[in-house]
Amino acid sequence: MKLKKGDKVRFLNDIGGGIVTRIIDQKMVEILNDDDFEIPVMAIDLVKVSDFEKDAFQEEKKSQDEEEEFDFKKAREEAHWGRVELEEEEIEEEIEEENSIQYIEGNDELNLYAALVPENSDNNTESAMSLYIINDSNFQVHSMAFELDYDDAQMIWNQNLESNSKIKIKTYDRSELGQFPKIRFQFLMYRFGKFPAMEPLQKNMSISPIKFYKNTSFTENDYFDKNSLIVKLNDVDMASEMDKISDEEFKKLKHEKAKTDRLANTLKGKFNVSQNPSGIKEIDLHIHELVDQFEKLSNAEMLNIQMEKFHSELALGLKNNEVKKMVFIHGVGAGTLKQELRSSLTKDYPQLYFQDASFKEYGFGATLIILRRK
Repeated sequence: MKLKKGDKVRFLNDIGGGIVTRIIDQKMVEILNDDDFEIPVMAIDLVKVSDFEKDAFQEEKKSQDEEEEFDFKKAREEAHWGRVELEEEEIEEEIEEENSIQYIEGNDELNLYAALVPENSDNNTESAMSLYIINDSNFQVHSMAFELDYDDAQMIWNQNLESNSKIKIKTYDRSELGQFPKIRFQFLMYRFGKFPAMEPLQKNMSISPIKFYKNTSFTENDYFDKNSLIVKLNDVDMASEMDKISDEEFKKLKHEKAKTDRLANTLKGKFNVSQNPSGIKEIDLHIHELVDQFEKLSNAEMLNIQMEKFHSELALGLKNNEVKKMVFIHGVGAGTLKQELRSSLTKDYPQLYFQDASFKEYGFGATLIILRRK
């Protein structure tokens, strides 16, 4: 007996079965099981379903009586002969034709990325965006992606990601980018044979909608022939790493930072180095940039926090003579924050001039203020 792509098989020592979707190597195949998951299985643990057994295979879950009609003795006998016949020389040709696993010598470090790629590369800031996931490593990665809405999650992708490959998950219309969802990725890494054991990985990705209006957000990369927004998904979690640092090490780091800050201030005074050579200060007022947990805040509470940030940053800007202009990013949304901000400027800061910030950089989602000091 010889297994090939498309064969219907059942588990020899378990209930259920599936369809062979790929020959992995000389000992393993990948099957699409009854729950529509693709899983790797040892070939010797499977038995091919013959033509006259296919109806029974489809109906095996209907009743216990129908299950008893299946000839398990015959299936075991076929499995035994299958082990004998499944020799290397019989499947060599199939492996060459169907094995799509790509290994790159030396590419054994895990590198996972998400990429947002403009559908129309001639106009990034007006184009729909396709979300890709990239596996730049020799690991096989079982991957899932969810769109998060407060405490709810909706799965948008569930698939095995081949080594050294990329795949498109979803395309977002331009109208959807103004409220781009937080996306949670979950990964389970493995390789065939022995490999360094790795913990499952979970990563949340949040993209500020304002980035879709900035050409500088899209950069050249090794994965696409057009500029794309690339996010690494297996970066070190600095919060968890800081937890590992002892108190003594933390004090040492703090002392070194203080020395560096003193040196920077000395150089600034000696050489008149400006920390903001352009004279423009940018402040993002999106609520997720200001507080970590905002899901339970009311709209009024969020607006108060944003306006407090606006007033405090504007006050600092007016005290700093190096700052000539300030850009407050408020987004488009319903326009409530923009209206409140401009109303406050008119009422409380009549000496200041304001206008829409660069459309090319921010769309309609930011206000530019030119500082005039008394």
